[in-house]
Amino acid sequence: MQATVERALYKEASYNPEKPLKNWLFRLCHNLWIDIIRTRKRQGTTINIEQSNEFEYASQDTNESERAMREVLETISELPEEQHSVVYYVLIEGQSYAEAAKILNVPVGTVMSRLARARKRLVERLEC
Repeated sequence: MQATVERALYKEASYNPEKPLKNWLFRLCHNLWIDIIRTRKRQGTTINIEQSNEFEYASQDTNESERAMREVLETISELPEEQHSVVYYVLIEGQSYAEAAKILNVPVGTVMSRLARARKRLVERLEC
């Protein structure tokens, strides 16, 4: 979020006050995220989810849910960039199709299509 605020201050002149500020900020945040992903791919830097502290739990009872969470996150991270973006905004952030379409600058039908393909791919990979 800090990087988004920094970029917003840097690109303040590109903001159109006639359009919603929230959408502009989401687009800046999305573009920053895409830049990070592309940089990691070029540099070959990846995050190993198993070594991440983000999903470490104290209780042994959570091992199954932890494994399931890891599997879902790994599968989502393997989606093509367009589908990954739609999954992020609609399923994780809770944006409506229309809001996601505005953020991604695509028609609502494209969001629905990408989300349907992403869901199908997730189900196929997670049922194996």
